[in-house]
Order: sequence, then structure tokens, then C-alpha cells
Amino acid sequence: MNNFVLEIWDDELDYVTFYTVRWEDHSKTETDKFVEKFYNHETYREALQALMLMPFHHANEFSRRIDEAFREKIIEITDDERSIVDTGGDTEIIL
Repeated sequence: MNNFVLEIWDDELDYVTFYTVRWEDHSKTETDKFVEKFYNHETYREALQALMLMPFHHANEFSRRIDEAFREKIIEITDDERSIVDTGGDTEIIL
């Protein structure tokens, strides 16, 4: 029977987790096999490195945009009005 397991391949980023497949009777994941196969060929090594960096670059860009979109806004209360003060992500309450 051909059974496989879905495993986390990389979860070092804040908002993105990369998964891979491993056949139950194998010790290496399919992603690891792919990387080893092409990394061991000098002709493909540079292209493989570029390919491997691409998802991480896009994930980091996504993470940065999420942080910018949802960074905390602090409300400053004055005697006559309320105004929103963008603190750039720093948590500071102004009373």
C-alpha cells in the first residue's frame, strides 16, 4: 500500500509554513530528495538556490505587508477631540 505523510518542511517564518510529502517507508521527504538531486549537479546548483529562495522572499514580503496593514494604532484622547496616532508598531498609550 502506498501511504504518505504530510510534514512541515520549514516553519521559521512568522506567517508561512512550508509542507512536504514523505512516503511512510522512506526516511527522506520528496522535497529533500529534489534538493539533493539538483544541488549535487554543479550545472543546476545556482538555479536551485534561486528557486529555493523565491518562496522565502515572497513570504517575507507578505509578512512585511501584513505587519504594515495591521500595525497598532493608538488613540490619543485630548480635551476636545480624538485623533489616531500611528506609532509604527510601538505600543504606547497616550492619556
